[in-house]
Order: sequence, then C-alpha cells, then structure tokens
Amino acid sequence: MFCNIRTKGPIRPVIKLGTLILCFVAFTACQDPNAQQSAIVRQVEQAGAGKDISSLTSEELARWFANQPAVFVQQINTECKPLRTKAPAAWHMRTAEGRVCGAVMQVAPLKSVPYKADQTAY
Repeated sequence: MFCNIRTKGPIRPVIKLGTLILCFVAFTACQDPNAQQSAIVRQVEQAGAGKDISSLTSEELARWFANQPAVFVQQINTECKPLRTKAPAAWHMRTAEGRVCGAVMQVAPLKSVPYKADQTAY
C-alpha cells in the first residue's frame, strides 16, 4: 500500500552488505579490548565465569558471583576497593573490570565470611 517499494538490481546486495557490516560493528563494540590486561578480570575468568567476560553485563556477573564462595567474593571486592576510588565516572559501565567490580560490590554485603574466633575460654 503505502510502502510498496521493490528493490531490484544493484541496491539489494548493497543493503545486505550494509546490514552485515552494521551487525559486525555492533557485536565488536560490546567487547572491551583491554579486558585481558586486568588481573581481576583474569581471576574471575579462571574461576569459571567464562573465557571472555567483557561482553557480560553487571547483572549477569552479579548472578554468577551470588553462586561463588564468600571468600572469593570478598577477595575480589577487596582488590576492587582501591580501583573504585580512582576510577573515572563511567568506568563501571565501559570496562569489563568496572562491571566486575560493580557486580561484586552488589553481592559482597550478602556474603559473609565466617568469623574465626580464638579458643580462649574465660
């Protein structure tokens, strides 16, 4: 009716190629190229979060951290504390390290490390 446009000839391959390029750019833009340089990101990947966590969101990482041992969560949270104080404003959204630290900050208060008391009796 209103939009009855038929593409014939050389325009159709150009549209297909443009769509393919747009999909490729969108996919590669979601990954952090500096993610492998971070020791925190490498630790989380080695702990079982995946081979490349640069494309995961903070919510997905928080769900993963919720199922990890409290000692590991507290360790990563301790390593992230000095980074949070010096980080730029959008660090937690733009980098894989920032998303990991943001996710662990959400989960850490819910995970408690057992208190080790001495065996002194009074």
